Amino acid sequence: MTAANVEMTGSNFFDYIHQADQQEVAEQLGLCAPNGVSLPSPRNGDERTSPTPADKATAIVGQTITKRSSERSFCVRMKSTLTKRGVHVKSNGYRVVQILTRLRHQFTFSLPRKASQRPLLGIVGMAIALPPPTVNELPLDSDMFVSRLNQGFQVTYVEPRIADLMDMSVDEMNGVTLYSLCHAEDGQKLRVLREESERERERESV
Repeated sequence: MTAANVEMTGSNFFDYIHQADQQEVAEQLGLCAPNGVSLPSPRNGDERTSPTPADKATAIVGQTITKRSSERSFCVRMKSTLTKRGVHVKSNGYRVVQILTRLRHQFTFSLPRKASQRPLLGIVGMAIALPPPTVNELPLDSDMFVSRLNQGFQVTYVEPRIADLMDMSVDEMNGVTLYSLCHAEDGQKLRVLREESERERERESV
């Protein structure tokens, strides 16, 4: 990303996020305004006068996060001067990264409470830079296979090596939904992934 540790330390995280993704980052990390007021989008109103998610970020520290798991996984565009020209036509100077985070809640010695009900202390995460969309060939290990899904998460294509890895033929896989192939406890993660993909398609169509 060409951003040094000294440069990023103490800086606002939203300064490195694409303006169109700041609202989604705020929602994923629980950086909402008090009393359930949603953050305004930078597209609405004057950018010079409208408060940004960064202005509201400090309001959530010390409050409690409920109704959601403390783990987050999402993709955003971050500033990167290493991005080649023409790779990201709609967002030059940015690179897509996958962020895996966990909300850290403050430990209290008072009455025992659930982790989701404790005051939010901070966020610990890891960012993984994803390859550009122009890369159409990736090295695959012997225990990996390629498949294609439609918008309904139904398998439309799968490599023949699936028979060696999962003891299922290509004909058995075609037309099967991904939900029926995964464990029931992973259904929530798949639902979130599908919602994120639908939002991404809507964003690209705007």
